Amino acid sequence: MDAALRERKAQRAAMLEYFLDAIFTIDSQCHILEFTSSAVRMFGYDGPDLRGQDLVDLIVPPSSREHVRRAFAQVAASGAEPATGARVELETLPANGISFPIELTFVRVPGSEPGTLLAGARDLTKRQRAEQALQESEERYRNLVETTQDGILQIDSMGYITHVNEQMAGLLGYYVEEMLGTSVFAYIWHTGRATMQANLEQRVDTGHLGENIVNRFELELLHKNGAHLWVLVSMTSIFDRSRRYAGSLAMVTDITDRKLTEAALQTSEERLRTVVANVPLILWAVDANGIFTVYEGTGLRHFNLEPGMHVGDSIWHVLRDFPEIAADVRRAFAGEDMVAVREVGGRVIETRHTLLRGKDGAVSGLIGVATDFTEQKRAGEERARLAAIVDSSEDAITTASLDGILQSWNAGAERLFGYTAAEAIGRPAAILEPPDRPREIADILMRLKEGERISNFETVRVAKTGSTIDISLAVSPVIDDTGRIIGASSIDRDITERKQAQREAEHARRVAEELAQLREERAREAQAMADVGAVLSSVLEPSELYKRVLEQVASIVPCDYADIRGY
Repeated sequence: MDAALRERKAQRAAMLEYFLDAIFTIDSQCHILEFTSSAVRMFGYDGPDLRGQDLVDLIVPPSSREHVRRAFAQVAASGAEPATGARVELETLPANGISFPIELTFVRVPGSEPGTLLAGARDLTKRQRAEQALQESEERYRNLVETTQDGILQIDSMGYITHVNEQMAGLLGYYVEEMLGTSVFAYIWHTGRATMQANLEQRVDTGHLGENIVNRFELELLHKNGAHLWVLVSMTSIFDRSRRYAGSLAMVTDITDRKLTEAALQTSEERLRTVVANVPLILWAVDANGIFTVYEGTGLRHFNLEPGMHVGDSIWHVLRDFPEIAADVRRAFAGEDMVAVREVGGRVIETRHTLLRGKDGAVSGLIGVATDFTEQKRAGEERARLAAIVDSSEDAITTASLDGILQSWNAGAERLFGYTAAEAIGRPAAILEPPDRPREIADILMRLKEGERISNFETVRVAKTGSTIDISLAVSPVIDDTGRIIGASSIDRDITERKQAQREAEHARRVAEELAQLREERAREAQAMADVGAVLSSVLEPSELYKRVLEQVASIVPCDYADIRGY
C-alpha cells in the first residue's frame, strides 16, 4: 500500500512538472510545502527560498493580500469538498520586482493529506495582451465602420441584414433600424438580384468546406425615394467557430458618379466616332517620341490612306516629304498654339494641334485634328462669285421668308426702289405693293409654297418716293439641305421704258390708223366733188340735175337720199 501511494505521488509530481502553470502545495496556514519547477521559473526564487514561505506574502502585493486570503480561507474551510470560486486575478510580485498579471487558484484535492491545499498560478500576460489586442482591433473596427465613407453591410446565410452602418443606411435613404432584419434583396434593382443570388448560393455551397470567397461586383440599388444608384460591392464570407458559413460581410462604395461619367464618356466617344465616320476629318495622336498611337478618319481616303495604317510609325518618317507640315508639328511640340492651313494633293487641310502633358507637366504627346475644307472653299468661292454677280446685276434681286419679311437686298434693288439694304431688310415686302394690288406678294408666296414657279410676271411696284415702277419678276423657292422650302428669291426687272415704248407704239399705231381713215374720207370727198362738177357741166334737165346733186351729197354726208329729198 505504501509503495502504491508513493508511486501515485511520484506520478503526480512528474505530471505537474510538465505544466506551464506554477503549482504550490500549501498547508492550512498558506505556507509552501512543495512546488514545481515552473514556480521557480515564473517567480524567480531559488528552491530553498520558497519552502516554508507564506505564499500570499511572497507573491501577492500588499494591496491585494486581504482579498487573496479571503479566497484561501474559503477553500481551507470547505472541508473535504473541492472549493469552488476561489480564483483571483491580480498583479503578482516576483523576485525581480517586475509585476505581471496572474490567475491564482486555491483548491483542495480529494484524498490529499488533511490541511493540505494546492495553489496554482497562471501567467495571464499573453492572454491579456491578446484580449487587449482584440479590444483594440474591435475598437479600430468600430471606428472604421463609423467613420468610413463606404457603406458596410453584414448579412446572415439567408441574406437577411444583421448589421449595417449609418453610411450604408444613409446611402439608401433609410435609418439603420429600418434595415436591420430585412432581406438584402429588397434594396437591389431587379436586374442585379440574380447576381447576388448566385453569389450567396456559391458561398453556401462551399461554406461547409471552410472556403472563404472574396469577390467584387457592381450592383444597381434602389433608393428609398425610387432613385437608382450604382455601387461596387466587395464581399467576404463569415464563419462561426466551427468554420461553418454564417453569412457575408460587404463593403459598399457608391460609384453612381463614376457610372454617369462613364456613360457620358461613352456617349461622347460614340459622338466622336460618328463625327469621325461622317465628317472628312483626319484624327491622329502621337506620343512624346512622335510615334503614332491614333490614326483615324474618313478624310484619309482622299489621300489613298487607310485608318490605323501608320499606328506605331514615326510622324517624322511619315512627313519626310512634307517639310512644311513637319515644321507645324515641331512648333506645336514646342508649345505654340498651332492652327495650320496647308494644301496637300490638291486638298485644303486645316489642322488644329493640342499638346498633351502629364501630371508632372512634362509633354506626353500631341493630338492633331485635320479638317478637309476643300469643298467648303469651293463653295465659298462659288458663293462669292454669285454674290458678285448679284451685286453687279442691274436687276433687283431680293430674298424673303415665307411670311414675307425681306432678308436680302442687292444694289440693284437699292437703285430700283430707292431703299437701302439697311432700310429694307427686316421689313415686309408688302412695302412695295401699290394700293390697288393688295396681297399680291402674299398670293405669290402661297403659290410658291404649293410648288409653282413664277416667271415673267408683269406687275407694278411702288418705290420709296411713291412713284410706280413697271416690273417683270421671276420668283424661285429657297430650299434648305433637307429639301424644305424656307423662303423665296425674287428677280425684279424694270420694264418701265419698255412699257412706255409699248404705249407710245400703240399711240402711234392708233394715230396712223386715224390718219389713214381721214385720208380715205378726204379722198371720197374729193371724188364726190369731182362727180358734182361733172354733173354741173353736163346738159341735163333741171330735175335730173337736182337728183344727181342730191345723190352726190348723200355720198359725202352720212344720210339717206330719201331724207335729203324729203328735206
